[in-house]
Amino acid sequence: MNYSEIIRYLSEERSFSKERLESSLSRLQKTTEKRSHTLEQWMN
Repeated sequence: MNYSEIIRYLSEERSFSKERLESSLSRLQKTTEKRSHTLEQWMN
């Protein structure tokens, strides 16, 4: 996922708070990484 483009679009074109977007996307990214790691372990 291109997080910088998501932040740019939502903050510039949809008037979302850049700080809140960064914090939310950071949490999403951490969760996604954990899930991938767990799935990889499960498959092996």
